[in-house]
Amino acid sequence: MPPVHATPGEPRNVLNPDRGGRGQWTEESLTAFAGSPELGVSTLELDTHLSSANQVVVWHDDVMTSSKCADAAPAFPGDSAFPYADDRVRDLSLAEIRTLDCGYQQSPGFPEQANTPGSRIGQSCRASTGRH
Repeated sequence: MPPVHATPGEPRNVLNPDRGGRGQWTEESLTAFAGSPELGVSTLELDTHLSSANQVVVWHDDVMTSSKCADAAPAFPGDSAFPYADDRVRDLSLAEIRTLDCGYQQSPGFPEQANTPGSRIGQSCRASTGRH
């Protein structure tokens, strides 16, 4: 998609890339949020949920669906809650969420989407809130 630029003095349309531009990149990823301004957007849209410890997680769905996120490893050896894919965000700790690879494949219906293997949702949360 080519960049869209407003002409000075003319009404400006608000361009809002859904989930960070999921048609272009893995949804809700740092790659999407970093790349969206190159498309000429005027705002960034993102969705949030709370983890089991009330930490803000940047993710659209209330479930970490296996069609979007793959289990990489348990958060700690012997974790009886593993695997985590298809669990509700609210039922997972941030450590468990951070193990999920949510960029391993293209989203259905978005053939031009550049996926970002290894995209970790917990890292998106840290970067977007400025917490380290």
